[in-house]
Amino acid sequence: MKSLFNQPWKVLLAWTLVTVAIATYTFVFKPNPRTDTSAFKGSSTELGEITWDMLAEFDHASGKGPKELLDLDGKRVRVPGFIVPLNDFMGVLNEFLLVPNAQACIHVPPPPPNLIIHVKLKKPIAIEQVSNPSWVMGDFKIETTTSVHGPSSYTILADSLVEYE
Repeated sequence: MKSLFNQPWKVLLAWTLVTVAIATYTFVFKPNPRTDTSAFKGSSTELGEITWDMLAEFDHASGKGPKELLDLDGKRVRVPGFIVPLNDFMGVLNEFLLVPNAQACIHVPPPPPNLIIHVKLKKPIAIEQVSNPSWVMGDFKIETTTSVHGPSSYTILADSLVEYE
């Protein structure tokens, strides 16, 4: 009886199928009533909450989007997402892209600009304190920026980063 591992093409096929399965898995962010909003600076009424559905409706080319999103421009918000670091120094995180799912990183095509938030932290944090996914809280702007991973339609100047539960 031949072993699966004696036939390299079968190993390659199995590895490809596993990789595709992992890459197509999408995390869905739903509000969690157990999230302690006291961890956020300011009260929960001061924070607008942005969803990835709201961001997806924004038209990057024309600048048109849902009123609820446009009303949050220039305001303090919180949004959940996955962190893609932009700095080379891996000991400290000070700038990153926030994306809607774990597979949206450098080894696959990036999401469209309206599903990427360019985040700069007011105060850098140790990489050991970063969890994926996380809630990001800070000042939200609808503005285009470009990084090595492509354009993003939004920026957040963040003052808080909290583990998503």
